[in-house]
Amino acid sequence: APVPDDLGGLKSQLIVKTLISKVKSQGEEVVGLWAYSTTVPAVTFASKSEKSITWLMLGAGIYDAEVVMNTSSNSPSKTALEKQVSADGDRGLESRSIAWDYSGIPNTVVMYHGKDDTVASVAQAEAFRDSLTIGEHKVTLQYVDGQGHEIDLNRQQSIVSLLCPSL
Repeated sequence: APVPDDLGGLKSQLIVKTLISKVKSQGEEVVGLWAYSTTVPAVTFASKSEKSITWLMLGAGIYDAEVVMNTSSNSPSKTALEKQVSADGDRGLESRSIAWDYSGIPNTVVMYHGKDDTVASVAQAEAFRDSLTIGEHKVTLQYVDGQGHEIDLNRQQSIVSLLCPSL
């Protein structure tokens, strides 16, 4: 579903929660969620309040907004995060950083990340994976060789198909 360009902030989180509620109101069960890039924080935060969600699949995610803001070579992402900090102070980063508090995140997390990503570094994905593993989550991190931050839809569909058995 389309979300506002607030880098996974509170507006995006509200939209994700609303979509989950709509699906549940139709009698459907929501057991897992997939997110890519800037939607990763919104989907992950939303999953924390939905006990029926047992897994997440996260692609090219921004797990720690402060790290991304300080290390990204992508000026639009840096600029957008700097704007959020200017407007909201530290809360601008905290509301977009799932790496700071992983309590309540579903127990199974499957991640994929472009090995050449210069927007959201592989290092911050690895740090998030390591934190989850310490917290006894079942985590898979798949590196995508030859890919930066932007992974085209066809490649993502192949990655998701390959990683689904991990769930």
